[in-house]
Amino acid sequence: MKKIDKKGFMLTELLVTSTLVCTVLIFLYTQFFSVKKSYENSFKYNTVNGLYALSNIRSFLVDSDIYILKQNLNLNSYVDLMDLENNKVVLKDDVYFQTLITKLNVKNLIFTKENLTDLINDLNNIPDRLENMKKFIRYIDYDKKGNLYRIIVEYNNNTFATLLVGDNDEE
Repeated sequence: MKKIDKKGFMLTELLVTSTLVCTVLIFLYTQFFSVKKSYENSFKYNTVNGLYALSNIRSFLVDSDIYILKQNLNLNSYVDLMDLENNKVVLKDDVYFQTLITKLNVKNLIFTKENLTDLINDLNNIPDRLENMKKFIRYIDYDKKGNLYRIIVEYNNNTFATLLVGDNDEE
């Protein structure tokens, strides 16, 4: 009788087992990474405090300057409300707006269309100071057929929020 070479079988068994264990570990790592990312986003994007503060800004803009902002969107994909001089936008109550922005700790604020397709295409043209906001803009789930408007804000504590501005807000 011939002896069976058990060394080859053990090596094959070791390789199969190692491959299986590595595959399971990679799968678990990707799942935990996804959960961790979602957890971080829940504390960074559209927080309750951020949405409440942004609703105050929206109320001010709707009550005073929404038509001016809409006209400026015909020329660009967004209006940078923190850089009004370069956008040639004149708000009716600039002093109150600046006070509101300061009290709410707003770092960056833009006004755009609900459909973010044009804005996402223009992300390379957006100034570098809005780099973190670019990530948030890519994260936003939006309606591609929507004809409303959107306000997007970045706060000094690196949280973000977005709200829609619709026709029923203008009444």
